[in-house]
Amino acid sequence: MEIVVKTFAIGIYETNCYVVYDKHSRWGVVIDAPDGIASVLQYIRERELSIGHILLTHGHFDHIGGLDALRRATGAAVAIHEADAYMLDSAGGSLGSGIPGYKHPAAKADLYVTDGQRLSAGNLDIQVYHVPGHTAGDTAYQIGNHLFTGDTLFEQSIGRTDLPGGNLQQLLASIGRLIALEDCAVYPGHGPATTLERERKYNPHLQGNFEERYDDLY
Repeated sequence: MEIVVKTFAIGIYETNCYVVYDKHSRWGVVIDAPDGIASVLQYIRERELSIGHILLTHGHFDHIGGLDALRRATGAAVAIHEADAYMLDSAGGSLGSGIPGYKHPAAKADLYVTDGQRLSAGNLDIQVYHVPGHTAGDTAYQIGNHLFTGDTLFEQSIGRTDLPGGNLQQLLASIGRLIALEDCAVYPGHGPATTLERERKYNPHLQGNFEERYDDLY
């Protein structure tokens, strides 16, 4: 199996949408569905990919604006943590109210993912991590040595916690779980890819005795 990760930075906040698939079987998943999904759909069509799941890291509007088009085109099951499912119900829940041009998707979740769950799409094995803090239902997905962290962990930064459902202590505890994993590539919800090793060394939020400073959070 040869895993391919294709990144599209789309929508008004240049949200990262990832197409992840096995080059040989051409089965894969899409992680997050921002508005402006046309280039993603073209990529999927040109490579004749079969998409098993649309994996949402969380329910904020900039990660779900293209969900309807992606769901119709692929027939893939929409997966989200139950704690964020309410965001799919309204533009207010997703914080999209008042955003110019934003049209809230009608698609609903087909699957509620849970911490420790394993999913599959063809030969792809997908590990689910519930990583609350940015939102109550924030979720990271690991496929091989590729970790998709949504808005939890970024290159030399961490997610904001000042929005509804945000909690700094939960976020730090979630990041503590992720950085304890074996080194792998990290693909955040915005900005460039990085690695866990690089973030342990250079992320200013993770410097010093991170585990000791936040030991009471684990």
